Amino acid sequence: MAEKRDWSFLQLIALGVVLEVIFKQFPVLNAVQPILPIAIVAGILYGTERGFAVGLFSALVAGVLLYSASYFGAGIFFVEVIACALAGAIGGMVAKSRKPSKTEFVGLCVIAAIAFEALNNFFQGTQFARLSGFYYLEGTMLASALHIVFAVVLAMLLAGLLENK
Repeated sequence: MAEKRDWSFLQLIALGVVLEVIFKQFPVLNAVQPILPIAIVAGILYGTERGFAVGLFSALVAGVLLYSASYFGAGIFFVEVIACALAGAIGGMVAKSRKPSKTEFVGLCVIAAIAFEALNNFFQGTQFARLSGFYYLEGTMLASALHIVFAVVLAMLLAGLLENK
């Protein structure tokens, strides 16, 4: 019988980077931020600092692989990195009192996705005013809804990692 293996800190960073790179290859999945639930898992399993680090480093490495240097000057990139890092830290803070159930973990991922979308859409709406009016609202609402749905799906898939600890 095979022994169940825990995911290491570096494996969670690699998983976040790989999923981010894969999702960005499909235009429909561009709005999805798979690093958020992975960072939350890292926070729950390894504590606030490591959760923060998984979110931070996954977003940074994925950004380096996916985008040009000009993208790093945009405020949106920093919103993404900070949101991913904070998601991991929040996972660690929640787990300090007790390990969340699978349902609570899914709820944390949905809250992280909603907060991420609110911040990201605010900065896109203020920085990139060319996308304005109804078309901007329609596009961001659809992308935000897709991100939240995928946050639930990813959280349910990743919830099995919480059983190890």
